[in-house]
Amino acid sequence: MDSNTGGQSQSDLARQAAAAIARKKVLASYARAAQKEVNDGVQEGHMKDEPVDTKINSESWKQYHSAWQDYYQKYYSEYYANAARQYIAKEQLKAAREQAEDETLAYALARAGGRNEKRAGLSLINTPKYQDGDDDSIVRHI
Repeated sequence: MDSNTGGQSQSDLARQAAAAIARKKVLASYARAAQKEVNDGVQEGHMKDEPVDTKINSESWKQYHSAWQDYYQKYYSEYYANAARQYIAKEQLKAAREQAEDETLAYALARAGGRNEKRAGLSLINTPKYQDGDDDSIVRHI
């Protein structure tokens, strides 16, 4: 920036002009190369207008359709089998955790002995798992 005039300096303007000229030359070069490819392709016969067969062969359609059905059947059977395995593993882990909690509870009650059993049981009855309004619910869950 030219601090005296508040505009761009002469060197900034010259740099921008040079960049614009270079950009135009590169674009023109690409355009010429693309046109040459098109002209060469037409001369060699690569770009002929050939009729496209629009008739559908029923046998090839059946093969195509069967291949897609087989693909989807395999994909979805693998997908749902994996989902089922993950669900079973999750439920087994959940059951193992609940069993460990129950064993920990039984161990705590056994260690508490008769004198602290009522107090230990009441604190556990107030947890959501054992709230059914019955003091003997702990014994039934163990």
